[in-house]
Amino acid sequence: MRPREWRTDGAVELNVAEWDGSGPTAAVVHGLACRWQHVAPLAAGLSGTRRVLAPDLPGHGRSARTPHRYTVSAMAQATNALLDQLDQSEQPVVLVGHSLGGWLVLRMASIRPAAVRAVVVVDSALFPDELSPSTLQAHVAPLGKARPSMERMLASVDPGVLAALHCGRLTDGYDPHRVLPALEAPVLFVQADPDHGGHLTDADARRAAELLPHAEFVRIDGGGHNLPLAKSGALLAAIRPFLARAEPSMASAARPSAARRISERCTVSYLR
Repeated sequence: MRPREWRTDGAVELNVAEWDGSGPTAAVVHGLACRWQHVAPLAAGLSGTRRVLAPDLPGHGRSARTPHRYTVSAMAQATNALLDQLDQSEQPVVLVGHSLGGWLVLRMASIRPAAVRAVVVVDSALFPDELSPSTLQAHVAPLGKARPSMERMLASVDPGVLAALHCGRLTDGYDPHRVLPALEAPVLFVQADPDHGGHLTDADARRAAELLPHAEFVRIDGGGHNLPLAKSGALLAAIRPFLARAEPSMASAARPSAARRISERCTVSYLR
């Protein structure tokens, strides 16, 4: 099912893809130097039983350019405009973020806890202060070589976004030591395989568990950082049981076994 696209009102116009659904609303947020198409398989897989919104972040895709405001704080504020435009009956919402999008949804959930039903963070480096800009840029550089669609995504990114990354300003507003303990909604962290380029390390997962003891952690063995496109089936198999427990009115599901085989020849392993 192809989504429809529309634009938000407000100080920063966002281009948004929407999949229809009859249940609670979910917002799916892409990563650095991408656009909504990068998370489309994930968004489509979550639709049907819920309405799904996938915005282009500021400076990405068809959304507005906001020079000198490419920070987690400013992008989260702009993305929160989506929540402001929802009817009260559509809240609270589910937030799903990949990579940079994970930082955003954590920030959004920490400042608007009553508006958030559940949070899913997909392979975000949870402690970015330990990542050098050159490390992150090394991830961005090969994207355009992967497929023509990824090259088009990179071409649609404001150079100011990568400039903010290079100077270290991009992470302003995301402090995991403040954000994680402030979360009230159920949280699932999905970890890609560190041996295949995953950004969330085992050590950082353990550190996050100390800051957020009620969180759940899942690792997709054999899957690299690009889970929303490359391993969308495995990713959905990891997320759906968590959302079933977080949304008791939607469905009931038992906790999966410690490790089980799922689609695309990956295993999902619960770390805790």
